Amino acid sequence: MGSGLLCRRDVVLGGGICRTAGVADVRPTAPVRGRVAGGVVRAGGVARKPRGMEGTRIPECESMTTSDRHRLRRLPAVLFDMDGTLLDSIELIIEGAVYAFDGREGPRPTRAEWKALIGTPLDAMLAHWATNADDASFLKARYRQFQMDNHDRLVTLYPGVEETLRELHERGHPLAIVSSKLDAGIRRSMDFYKLTSLFDAIVGIDHTARHKPDPEPVIYALSQLQVSPRQAWFVGDSPHDIEAGRDAGVNTVAVPWGAYTKEEIEPAGPTYWIERMDELPGLLAAIG
Repeated sequence: MGSGLLCRRDVVLGGGICRTAGVADVRPTAPVRGRVAGGVVRAGGVARKPRGMEGTRIPECESMTTSDRHRLRRLPAVLFDMDGTLLDSIELIIEGAVYAFDGREGPRPTRAEWKALIGTPLDAMLAHWATNADDASFLKARYRQFQMDNHDRLVTLYPGVEETLRELHERGHPLAIVSSKLDAGIRRSMDFYKLTSLFDAIVGIDHTARHKPDPEPVIYALSQLQVSPRQAWFVGDSPHDIEAGRDAGVNTVAVPWGAYTKEEIEPAGPTYWIERMDELPGLLAAIG
């Protein structure tokens, strides 16, 4: 989407640079017409301030809010799955199932079977083994109790996650989480790492009628961010994430460090792969 954001004392305005060391001097990269951010009017390929504003300075980048940066140049939104993408919670999820089914008569999943369903709603996971509605409610209650009691002990951020989120937030990318967990569960994890404030939208299973791999949660997140699919990317570790993003019309980025292997994700057709989270800002800058 054009040149990158320059966060010194330079501000990108519609392809040109406004320098705040003195009177704004905007030089467009190509002739365009019409009004753009900051009140700059382009006519015949020459950018100038509207009459009466010739000496107005553009605010320095260091003092800008995120919303200021969004108005100056709309960077693509970045949506993230949480478990297996931002948060290494795989052991918590699997041990929760072991605890839920322990001592109960009836069918139960192996670790591999439970792991293969990570990224889908808990109710759908339990439906494979619950014998009736009461059994499902019993298993869900035990599973969630285990998660509450052991969350802080069994979860950790993947390498580079916090730094990448903060960098993207500082650049001005709108950020969102799209997860198959309850909203409260998402916030519990993000609050634990003091990252909640970086996100402009959080979409949990309680926000939509349909869930990943259906695209509805991704589409809902886009509506909350007020961006179109072509202005967004979805990063995830499962084929369910990639399918949901693909069917919502956004670029998808697959990561190989979560619950699924590359071989399991590849058939869903991710747009891009990254091997480390800290590669994401560079990819967005090069492609976005």
